[in-house]
Amino acid sequence: MTGIDCLIYGFDSWVIEYLYIWPLLVFLAWKIKGQNTVGQAVLAGMFGLFFGTLCLPVTFLFYGGRSGALAWWLAGLSTDIIHGISNFLVTLFLYRPLYKALDVTAHRH
Repeated sequence: MTGIDCLIYGFDSWVIEYLYIWPLLVFLAWKIKGQNTVGQAVLAGMFGLFFGTLCLPVTFLFYGGRSGALAWWLAGLSTDIIHGISNFLVTLFLYRPLYKALDVTAHRH
């Protein structure tokens, strides 16, 4: 997916971030795959809430060190809060229906 995003939006520091952030989410989701819907929703919410924090290593390197990274993180904090709340609510309501739909589809083949 990151490769397709690069073709559409071009290359920038976000490419590096996505190459370690999305595999981290896959790993964490895999580790708690037996959790109930609330557990999955908490993971999704925390991931959204800390998305900007996860970007900090690259931001630190590319945008002015500590002060640039801190300014960037603070500027995006309200977005991360919305991101976390939205991820939690969407996962809370759609995890089970989507899991069942994908599970049924996987068994058809």
